[in-house]
Amino acid sequence: MELDQLEQLKKENKYLLLDFYADWCMPCKMQSEIIVELIDKKIDGLYIQKINVDDNELITDEFKIVSIPTLILFKDGEIVKRYVGVAKLENILSWM
Repeated sequence: MELDQLEQLKKENKYLLLDFYADWCMPCKMQSEIIVELIDKKIDGLYIQKINVDDNELITDEFKIVSIPTLILFKDGEIVKRYVGVAKLENILSWM
């Protein structure tokens, strides 16, 4: 993913959730299961983008990701929440 693609996603969606992960990260796999539950909720205006930190160094550096999993939630293009670790579904929903 390129930074300009990310900027476009921020403009096009009321909510954008970035899920920074790595394939080798066990907590990331746990977070991924919760993200699937979130997708199943079909929240209007929510777009979720998974970003593999091993494949997207530029974006990872841009957002200063030092630990994974990290979630960053944008609302109307602005960061409203940044969370490091495995976030529960209820917590993610409360951020919106």
